[in-house]
Amino acid sequence: MGKKLFAIFTIVPLIELALLVALGDAMGLKATLALVMTTGIAGAYLAKHEGLRVLRSWQDSIATGAIPTDGIMNGALVLVGGVLLITPGILTDALGISLLVAPSRRAIASIIKVYLLKMIESGEIQVGMLGGVNRRSESQAQPDTIIEVSSIRIPTPPTRRPPTVDD
Repeated sequence: MGKKLFAIFTIVPLIELALLVALGDAMGLKATLALVMTTGIAGAYLAKHEGLRVLRSWQDSIATGAIPTDGIMNGALVLVGGVLLITPGILTDALGISLLVAPSRRAIASIIKVYLLKMIESGEIQVGMLGGVNRRSESQAQPDTIIEVSSIRIPTPPTRRPPTVDD
């Protein structure tokens, strides 16, 4: 994991810098800056649009009683795509836009799902439940704890009028 983080935080910025310099030489400084600004603005619009669409999809799923499993992955990918578009650079902009466009986002989500399932099956990632019964140890599961709650009504004291000068 340390090598991957090293690559992300050192090699990727170096590649971005080299691409920006090469693009600046080929197109000129003003055109390069305009391109970076345009992708940022277009990406912000696309991130907002896709984020709202994913949110509506979640709401529709919840309204019908379904769990929005695809919505969680889509929401996370839209968020990552928006963050990548904020980061200046050609490579991060291309990846960010690909995460915001629905067809490529679905393809990337399916690749990530396969990768995560392999990691779960190999035991690299352990999945558990909070507040529920772990399916692997149902025989050892304790019955749910029942907590009884009762309430009493406390009357509010009458409000008193503040004294005035005439009193």
